[in-house]
Parts: sequence; C-alpha cells; structure tokens
Amino acid sequence: MVSGPAGNSGGDEVYKNLPNNCHASWFRDPGLRRLNIGILLVFSSATANGFDGSLMNGLLAIPAFKEDLVDRVNTSILGLIIAAISIGGLCALVPAGYVSDKWGRKICLAIGTSLMIATSIVQALTSGPWAFLATKIILGVGIAFILIPAPALSTETAHPRNRGMVTACFQTAFYWGAIVSAVATLGGLYIKGSWAWRMPVMMQILFPSLQILGLFIIPESPRFLIANGRKEEALNVLAKFHANGDKHDALVVYEYSEICEAIEREAAFATGSTWKLFISTPGNRHRLLICLLVGVMIQWAGNGIGKSATFGSGNITLTRHSLVLPISNPRKRRRYRPRLPSYDQPRPPNLERNPCTRRRNRRRTLWPPSTVAHQRHWHALRILRHHSSERRVRQER
Repeated sequence: MVSGPAGNSGGDEVYKNLPNNCHASWFRDPGLRRLNIGILLVFSSATANGFDGSLMNGLLAIPAFKEDLVDRVNTSILGLIIAAISIGGLCALVPAGYVSDKWGRKICLAIGTSLMIATSIVQALTSGPWAFLATKIILGVGIAFILIPAPALSTETAHPRNRGMVTACFQTAFYWGAIVSAVATLGGLYIKGSWAWRMPVMMQILFPSLQILGLFIIPESPRFLIANGRKEEALNVLAKFHANGDKHDALVVYEYSEICEAIEREAAFATGSTWKLFISTPGNRHRLLICLLVGVMIQWAGNGIGKSATFGSGNITLTRHSLVLPISNPRKRRRYRPRLPSYDQPRPPNLERNPCTRRRNRRRTLWPPSTVAHQRHWHALRILRHHSSERRVRQER
C-alpha cells in the first residue's frame, strides 16, 4: 500500500519511482497508446486556434477577398473584422470556464467544436463584410470554448510520467495550424473566383473535426469526476489508462489519493471565499499580477502584428501596398508566409530531455534565453528587410 501524498513536494520523483503496470514505452502499451492518441487529437484545439488566428493574414493577400470584402469597408471596419475572433473569445471567457467546471471538459469541448464547424461552413458560404464579421465573432466564442478546457483535459488525463511533455507540447501545436493556414491561402491564389478565399475559410472545419474524433477516445478528466462526486468512475479511468485496468496499481492508488486530497483542500479553502481574496493580501495581489502579466505577454509578443499586417494587406496601417516585404506579386509574397511559423515550431521534446521536467531547470530559467533568442530573431529579420529594401531601391534606380 502506498502512502498518501500529504506534504510531498517531489511528486514527479515519486511517480518515477512507483511501480506501475504500464510499459516503459507508451507506444507499446495499449492503454497509454489509446490515451496519447486521444490527447494528440485534443491538441487540435491549439492547432485550430493557430489556423483561425493566422487565416486573416493570408486572406488579405488574396485579390478576390479584397474585391469581395476588403474594398467594401474602410480600414477601421477591417481592423474590427481582424480583431473579431478576440472579441468573441473575450465575451465567452467566463461562460466557457463555468461550463467546463460544471458539465465537464468534454462537454465544453463538444460545444466549442460544434460551434466552430457550423460557423465555418456558414462563413464560407456567406457574402458581405458584416456577415463575415458576425461569423468571426461566433468563431471566437467557439475557440474560447475549446481553448479553456483542452489544456486542462490533456494535462489531467495524461500519465504522470508524460504530463510534463504533454503540457510543454500543447501550445506548440498552434504553429502547425498557422503553417496549414498559410499553405491553404497560398493555394487559394491559384483558384479563380470567390472560392479563392472561400476554400481556406471552409478548411477551418478540419481541426475541429479531428478534435471531435478525439472526444470519442479520450476519457473525461479524473479530477473533474472526483470534484463532482464520481470517485468510482474516476478510479476506473485512472486504472484503465494508467495501469491497464489494475485498480490496485501503486501509481494509480497514489495518484487517486493525491487528487482527492487536493480537491478536499480546495473545497475547504473555498468555503466563504469571495473575489476580494484576489486583493486581500500582498501574496494574492502578487499572484494576480503574475496571471495578468502572463496573459498580456503572450499576446504582446508580436503575433498580433504578424497576423494582421506583415504579409496580408501589406503594412501596419492596413493600406494596399507592401511595406514589410518589397514584393508586389501576391503569390511570391505568400510563399514566404508558411516559412515563418515553421521557424517558431520546435521539435517534439523528449520527456527525459525536456528542461521543464528537470528539477534543476525550473520553468523561469527558460524565460531569459527564450526572450533573448526571439529578440535576436526579430533583429535579424529587420536587418534582412532593410537590406532587401535598399537592394530594391538600387535596382529601380
């Protein structure tokens, strides 16, 4: 019998040392293989976010899209259309969180994916900028309903020995969606008529469809089940996917006890708690500030400029001429777009070599080198852009 997790700060080390009825290689174990395939399909939520978030940038480079929508509105309305997904996501932020906690991660994901598939089809068949704006806002609502529960579901169902790798890999799936979006819009330049932009828009159903398939494979979160009084069901899930059905497996017993104890502590602490707790003590205010800054920094990393301006209509003020790339041909300009997300896409990390899972390499130690690397990357791009612009001026002379 394994003792409970109370007072244990080295949970990762305990998981590595506990005996477990699973093969060391997950792809050779039937339970882990099924579980990880389901988690991989749930990664489609981040991929769908990358596809939808990068789509407008590509559509703005398609002449047919400019004729059908862009030329019919001013730059202010065009900026509103570009920001529509974020507006919809902001409106659905709180409701999606409540649905995920009350009815389950899978229910919330199912609502979001169904909404995205239906809205993508309507958007591809619609006409006019205002209808396009409305469908973009609804898509933003759908994205919020998949992005809030998906990381929790994948992390909470993952095997403890794979959890660090799963957590580290989730957001990197964004770039695969951005790459597919860039290739789809590049292909649209070779299609005549309005289907040049309708085809990439219709492709928004691709990754949500994969996620629906994943919902039939991945189980509900054990943490959610225990929090809602379905402890026996949670134990069955842990035993099936983490120990091939052995309810008395040492790792399963420890993991089940750990989740139960954590939820009991949270429930005791939540009694009588209000929103004022966020600002009641210096420590809570410090944590709230960290949460806010992390969200701001994720969105303040240049991704908004890249999505809406760099290769789309041309420049930061959304005029009709190219400022960032001195290339007037839209097909040639779009050929550069698929390369950018691929530069940011890291290789899938090995769990044993992943710095996030090593005790001596805490997550905060990864921030300075990654920030310096990104700054050097952007400075290099600016230098290349400057030299290309000078070369073009010399050729014109």
